[in-house]
Amino acid sequence: MAAPFLDTDIILRHLLGDHPEHSPRATAYFRRIEGGELKVRTSDMVIFETVFTLERHYRQPKAKIREALLPLSALLLGGLARRAALLHQEGEVSLVPAG
Repeated sequence: MAAPFLDTDIILRHLLGDHPEHSPRATAYFRRIEGGELKVRTSDMVIFETVFTLERHYRQPKAKIREALLPLSALLLGGLARRAALLHQEGEVSLVPAG
């Protein structure tokens, strides 16, 4: 059986803690991942969408986004997404909406 796919909404609910039901469930889900009890898959695009949403919609400062996402991207992905998040936070890469 394939590992469950972790989408942007779960990451956002975990990081923002803004929903009385979904946020605690998302955080519990991440605890299971961190503890090795659950393996998930996600994509670079999910990480990019999370960064974009936090910055544009929730007006989170870049430093705060970096602080929150670098450990998560290392846990979930690795190389490309982690490097892109770092470059974005340093102002070397700009994320723009498609279309």
